[in-house]
Amino acid sequence: MKSDEFYDQLSSDYASYNGVSRHYLAAVNRAVAHHIDGAKSWLDIGTGDGLRAASLLDALRNRPQEVTLCDSSAGMVEAAKRNLPHERVTQWGMTKQTPFPPGQTFTVITLLGNVLGHVHPKESRLEQLAALRPLLADNGTLLLDFNNRWNTRTYGMRRAGANILRDLIRRPHSTFSATKSINGESISTPVYLGSPQEYRLLLSKAGFHIDHVTYHHYTTGEHANPLTGQGLIQAIKKEKP
Repeated sequence: MKSDEFYDQLSSDYASYNGVSRHYLAAVNRAVAHHIDGAKSWLDIGTGDGLRAASLLDALRNRPQEVTLCDSSAGMVEAAKRNLPHERVTQWGMTKQTPFPPGQTFTVITLLGNVLGHVHPKESRLEQLAALRPLLADNGTLLLDFNNRWNTRTYGMRRAGANILRDLIRRPHSTFSATKSINGESISTPVYLGSPQEYRLLLSKAGFHIDHVTYHHYTTGEHANPLTGQGLIQAIKKEKP
């Protein structure tokens, strides 16, 4: 099942299906809030039902002057509009054709919740990241998190070790199926697990430079490393040659 269809079906009660640790979410949210607090403008891509964005906004001392939330799932967009009736929410899937006025840019752009992990194939991930470059202000920050297939604490030593070995021989195994049960019916969608190296190359090709990467334990939210945590990337635009 395509990602949009999968999340359309989850949109009526997404919070009950989202099994991500609250400690992990809190740790990532703290890091993200540091960048959006007082920002001129914030674009949140893959906002889902909007509740995470609402939590981030509530935690800020100074909310951004402009907030825009978007998602590719029509069901999630409707849920976000219900949950944040006073915010701008729009449907957009990181295509070249954007819903924004020509020349509009954002100081901070976020892709939280392994957003790029729901984009297939890999060529589409590059195209969609490249579509973001013109939207990021020259002094702006791009923040994205990713599920790291080298993460031994989450995926186990055997599986993560096999992933690392496959990467070394350039035969990566990077996709698995996420499955949820809704009213007794099982639905699933493919999810991409990235690696630090892949994201570094992907962002570079799309016109971004990675400033900083942090890793967090997927259960406790504690600081980790590339072999024990999920990644949070802070990137900026590359200067044009």
